[in-house]
Amino acid sequence: MFQEDFSFFMKLYQEYKKFSKNFFVENYKNWIGSKKLPVSQLEKIFFTFRVNTFFNFLDKIRTLYYSENCKIGEL
Repeated sequence: MFQEDFSFFMKLYQEYKKFSKNFFVENYKNWIGSKKLPVSQLEKIFFTFRVNTFFNFLDKIRTLYYSENCKIGEL
């Protein structure tokens, strides 16, 4: 794998983490009830328990790419 390809996936992973963190912060009340937590605590929870590792993220991308039901143009 070329370094340019790897950096593309690293940037994509960083965007994924931002999106996932924001989604978690906005929707955590649906998962744990109406308890209010500070954003710093939510970020700590997210990065400790909820975020996928880089290689797990790559595995999901690979699965989507090679899925029979999903063509690359449909992503």
